[in-house]
Amino acid sequence: MFEFVSKKEVSLARNEIEPIIHKVQNYLRKNNIMTFQYYLVGSASNRRHLVTRIVGGNQGFDMDYNIIIKSINKAYDDAEKTKHIIMETFNKFLLKGFKNCEDSSSVFTIKKIDKQNSKIIYSFDFAIVNYYNEDIQNPDFDYDDPEDEYETIERQEYIYFDKQNNKYFWKLRPIAFDDHRYKEQYVKEEGLWNELRYLYLNQKNNQQTKKSRIIYYETLNQLFQKY
Repeated sequence: MFEFVSKKEVSLARNEIEPIIHKVQNYLRKNNIMTFQYYLVGSASNRRHLVTRIVGGNQGFDMDYNIIIKSINKAYDDAEKTKHIIMETFNKFLLKGFKNCEDSSSVFTIKKIDKQNSKIIYSFDFAIVNYYNEDIQNPDFDYDDPEDEYETIERQEYIYFDKQNNKYFWKLRPIAFDDHRYKEQYVKEEGLWNELRYLYLNQKNNQQTKKSRIIYYETLNQLFQKY
């Protein structure tokens, strides 16, 4: 069964990892390697507070960050080099109790370990991303003004590790015409967020193999349609 993690615990975890992120930023900037910004995303973001963990489990809870590349030295302007130098720099500054970065297909992961009890306290997944604007054809074909035929949307690409072929490259995320931010705002303004939290946790416990992101969107749509 899943339970919610308190805001205090999430805040303590952030207070451990974010000073390390700042050290990584400073090191890469001072050594003329790259500059980046970072954002907490997903269930731990300030607008959601939906972090969960298994009751009595040994995997702790996880939080997601996006690392957004702002500038980069040409010598490192390659997907593999970019990801490796960031992971190597994190490893320089990780404190006692943290394991070195673990690479995976779309993120790298840092875990805080309780060795005495053989469990993960919490972990952080970092996706390295880039944003740019793109003009695409409007999916609504009922526009009256020809200028409405195209709209500018923000696209995101991220560094992807193809393990089978041992290759790194920038991969574009699919376009999602999603109005979940509008629905989030509506649910909060109508004072329905506690009901959403209850429904979300219930859905997680009933569909434990489904991704949390999918459950969240389904719960949000369910509540929005209800009201």
